[in-house]
Amino acid sequence: MSVLAAVSASALAQVQPFENGFFHARNVGTTRWITMRDNYSSGLNTRTTTYDVSALCTFRSYSNIVSDPGSVVYVAKYGQGYNLYAQGTDVFSFTNGFVVYLANAAVENAYILYSRYSGVEAHLNDASSFREEGAVSTIYNANYPQNEFWYIDPVSQEDEQYFGVTPTVQIGSDYYQTLYTWFGYTFYSEGMSAWYVKRVTDDGYAIIAPVEGTQVHGATPVIIRCSGADASANRLTPIYDTEAGPADNQLHGVYFCHDQGRLGLQIEGPHRVVTTFDPATMRLLGKTADGQLAFVNGTEWAKNSYDREKDTTYYLVPANTCYLSVSEDTPAELPVLTEQEYIDLAVTSVKADAAVDTKGVFTLSGQQLNATGQTDGLPAGIYVVNGRKQVVR
Repeated sequence: MSVLAAVSASALAQVQPFENGFFHARNVGTTRWITMRDNYSSGLNTRTTTYDVSALCTFRSYSNIVSDPGSVVYVAKYGQGYNLYAQGTDVFSFTNGFVVYLANAAVENAYILYSRYSGVEAHLNDASSFREEGAVSTIYNANYPQNEFWYIDPVSQEDEQYFGVTPTVQIGSDYYQTLYTWFGYTFYSEGMSAWYVKRVTDDGYAIIAPVEGTQVHGATPVIIRCSGADASANRLTPIYDTEAGPADNQLHGVYFCHDQGRLGLQIEGPHRVVTTFDPATMRLLGKTADGQLAFVNGTEWAKNSYDREKDTTYYLVPANTCYLSVSEDTPAELPVLTEQEYIDLAVTSVKADAAVDTKGVFTLSGQQLNATGQTDGLPAGIYVVNGRKQVVR
């Protein structure tokens, strides 16, 4: 059925009830929350007057979107309507100039979301089903009129509308997760911190540094040290932010991992937006065989995607996470250390290797440069000189 059968253009009175800010959207009829799972659209089908919004889907359980940045939408006024920002794109550029308009729905505090093209309106609907995951479209179903009505609620750290990090790596009583969000943020929950990888050493360590200041800038891939095992203990306050993160950050971020449909079948075509995990040249946050936090090439830390038709398993970088790009001769496990921890480890290693005699100049990886202890002519850097670390400028 054409979207024109939903509501005529003359019946809709545009409203603009929201100031710029971060929001979640939940369907009135299905009670499912909306999120963005890829960044592709084929646009408007003028024959059917429908629009390709397959990049969007919905989930009934809030736990399925609580840690998904694709569900956190920045709503910004644009003329009489709004432009919506999420996961590295926005509606205006995503649709080649469409603006989202709101109209009051026949349910209190709910709205109709629609766009208009050459007099044709496309209304956002959630498909009617009892499944956990729903399919979003612009096809109106007269049997379920409330499926085109949406509640739009501000993201709030103080109630059920919060956004929080769900960690995937536990080291003792500590919890970690890499995170890549299009928006910036501060930590609402106490005890959280953000780190990035500043370099990978020749002897196989990932050296991390804290993100300076109280804010993590948007589109900055980081490691999050969490306060607890549950997202409710790791709440973030989203901030609209376009500043750049640390220039020496070696982490790469992935927004999407859309590989399978609602029935578990492999997606074909441009809506399949994935980053394939290559164990030879990529490392994901995990832990070493002896339980240290590390970037590793183990596929258990990737997303396992099985194609039933081809009887093939794919390993993908999970959505909204980060990875290290490395050369093929890089060790399989790169333990995570701060610069100071790496220096202390090197000093200990040099002393152990030298046993009784620690005289001479050594690199931090333990290579002896001379036995005299002289640093004249050495490139600037940190060395171990006669058993003590020393900065050469």
